[in-house]
Amino acid sequence: MEVYFVRHGATQWNREHRHQGRLSGIGLDAQGREQVTDQARALPRRPYVAVVSSPLQRAVETAEILRMASGLDAPLVRDSHFDEWAIPPWDRLTFGEIAIRFPDAYETYIRNPDVFSMPSAERLADVRDRALEGLHLLEVTHGASACVLIVTHAAVIAAAVIGVLGAPLALYRKLPVSNASLTVIRTGCEPTLELFNWYPNRL
Repeated sequence: MEVYFVRHGATQWNREHRHQGRLSGIGLDAQGREQVTDQARALPRRPYVAVVSSPLQRAVETAEILRMASGLDAPLVRDSHFDEWAIPPWDRLTFGEIAIRFPDAYETYIRNPDVFSMPSAERLADVRDRALEGLHLLEVTHGASACVLIVTHAAVIAAAVIGVLGAPLALYRKLPVSNASLTVIRTGCEPTLELFNWYPNRL
């Protein structure tokens, strides 16, 4: 299956370096909408059978802009397999505040995210596993030769790439994903990473 991942556009909370998590009601800001519009104009014209989105507003809004600006006819489907990495104790806090309130957990999150663990929080392996399950279900539904567009979050994209390629989760910090960037992978017997963290006109 050919998978086109796009990270949601920027929000005001991104600019404040504030943990958004799965909180509702956080949409794109003006620059975020502009980022997504630019990406939509450059998006490869492929026979997408579905546009799949995380259920969160910032992702759904991104998906809707991509569909409209690209003239895509494929239906928009919200899928919780591609929801944000859940770390509820950190929601609404800036990363500076998180570092002060949760110093040990935050240091592990930054230095060794593959072993990060907190009560009520997902592990990175959980994010990888549900993303892979979501990809598998899309392939079962649409076929191994299908082309799908998935709008989701940085952690999900990085974890999915790691999972599809069979790479160790310890590589997670080597795979930063920018707002509105495009990543393309092929699943199957010989999975490949064809494009990573690409944005129009980025040098």
